[in-house]
This record gives sequence, structure tokens and C-alpha cells, in this order.
Amino acid sequence: MKIIGICGNSGSGKSTVCSVLRENGFGIIDCDKVYADLIAPPSALLDKLRAEFGDKVIAPDGTLDRKALSGIVFSDREKLEHLNSITFSYIIKRVKKILCLFKNRKKEFCVIDAPLLFESGLDAICDYTVVVSCPESVRLERLAVRDDADPADLKKRIDSQTKEEVLIKKCDFVIENFSGLDVLKQNTLLLIRTLERGGSFETY
Repeated sequence: MKIIGICGNSGSGKSTVCSVLRENGFGIIDCDKVYADLIAPPSALLDKLRAEFGDKVIAPDGTLDRKALSGIVFSDREKLEHLNSITFSYIIKRVKKILCLFKNRKKEFCVIDAPLLFESGLDAICDYTVVVSCPESVRLERLAVRDDADPADLKKRIDSQTKEEVLIKKCDFVIENFSGLDVLKQNTLLLIRTLERGGSFETY
């Protein structure tokens, strides 16, 4: 089984790319969903986050108040790195368990959809890495609609992420999301054909 790591900053179009890959038989591990499952109470990770960041990050219903936590970490890189150091170990352990399940199902390809692919170290277990590239102005517009968030908060989130040009240099493949949904889907199909023949670095 070949493992493909897919990354890209918020609003880049990773979810669409992964949907196309899933439709074509790829196993998909969504690290955002893994994280959501890990913090669903009762949860050892949730207890750890409460101990580290205080009761203010816990909502009245006992779940994680993501907005409160974001407000703490996205304006303080040291706190963000501390949060990541806590969550990565839990996520990696769960991802490896899911990979075993896909391997037992004889999947030819499995995708790890991880916004923080390199920061978490998950790239080390990947055969190929892919970044979905999209202009920052477009990403900000999409996030404003999707998350109904304050533009200043969104800019802080974007600025806290690894720069896209750095991800492009690190990855084996680049899928450009500059020209709309149909082109993005076609570019993803081109990637699939390249992976099936064991191709090398390309930009789509």
C-alpha cells in the first residue's frame, strides 16, 4: 500500500481533492476528523488540553471551545507549538491504527489529509507528498464564507501556518487550485494517473 500525504493551508481546496481521490478508490484519513474524534468527551486529550490551557477552553456542555483555544494560540506561536506538541502524538497514534485497517482491506493507495503534515512528522511515513496550492486572497474569501469568522482572526490563522512556498518546495506533487472547481478535479485526476504509474515530481 502506498501512502500519500496531502497538505495545504486553510481554504486551499484539500477537501475537494480528497473527495475526488475517495471516489477513485483511495482510502482517506482526515486528520481534522481524527482530531474531532479524539477530543469528543470523555477524552484523555480533552482532559490534557484543559489542564494545559485552563477551564476557559471548555464550553458549558463539556466539549472543547475551539474558538477560545484558537484565540489563545493563534496570536502566540509558542503556545501554538505547545498545543501541537500535545495533539500530534495522539493523532499520529490514531492515524497509524487506521492505516493498518486500510492495509488489511488491501487498499492500493491511502491518503493522509493533514494540514500540518510536515509539522506533525506524518510526512515521514508517506511515500509521496502533495500540496494543494491556492492564492491567499481566495483562501481568505472562502474561509470568511465557510467559517463566518472575523477577517482579522482569519488572517492570524493564515499567518500562523507554514508558508505555501515552503510546502511547495517540500512536496513531491503540487495541485494548483487557481481556475475553479472543474479544473481542480481534472488536476486531481491527472495526479491519480501519475501515482498509478509511479511518476515523479509534477505540478498540475
